[in-house]
Amino acid sequence: MVISRDVADLSQLIITQKREKPHVAASPGKTGNNFYSILKDILPDVQGASLPLSEMTALNKEQLLLFSRALQIQMNSRLYNTMFNNALESNTLASKVLQDYAGKISHPISDASKIKQEMPKINQSKDDAGLNQIINQAAQKHKVDANLIRSVIKAESNFNPSATSPKGAMGLMQLMPETAKELGVNNAYDPQENVMGGARYLKMLLNRYDGQVDLALAAYNWGIGNLEKKSDRLPAETISYIERVNTYYNNMKA
Repeated sequence: MVISRDVADLSQLIITQKREKPHVAASPGKTGNNFYSILKDILPDVQGASLPLSEMTALNKEQLLLFSRALQIQMNSRLYNTMFNNALESNTLASKVLQDYAGKISHPISDASKIKQEMPKINQSKDDAGLNQIINQAAQKHKVDANLIRSVIKAESNFNPSATSPKGAMGLMQLMPETAKELGVNNAYDPQENVMGGARYLKMLLNRYDGQVDLALAAYNWGIGNLEKKSDRLPAETISYIERVNTYYNNMKA
């Protein structure tokens, strides 16, 4: 399905939101797509009865175990973010815990996610001549700036071909299983296949948004559908991602 879009309007929205940089922490008392809301909505369903979070002492053993595991993952992800400036989706992690222990949240597995992927035994360095050759080949084949490809790889995986995100994105350019399948990538952990597929996808986005790099990066990080349907709600994570890639790109050109 092709979604109607206005590249100029999208670009202006991203510029505006990059300037504003909203970093408003969600209040525990407010509803929304956050860790607190997930617990508030799911914990009562474990027993099928209403149970406000203010009555934590009334939680049974199963609920306490569920809560402690979700809280542990939330804390670990925030520590990881602080140390490595890498955005983990805490809500996704919490949802997985709730699924494992309560069986209340379903995340259907697509056929693409069942593709067998082989993990490489040796990580390639960002200075590896072989990887640089692959990047240059991909840049030439798909007519994309090689340094832009390198910058995306740096932001996505820090040049680690075996990187896997909590959402399931794979390899150097962090291809999602469905995207990898559409691009004809059979093994997303193979640097050659991953970079060729990622560069092809990046070129497709650049063409879609008339060469507007920020828009292409926003879609690469957040998804085409999200960008074009909810462009006025660009997440802080995506804004940060765009700025990171641009910073890497400018440093590489210097």
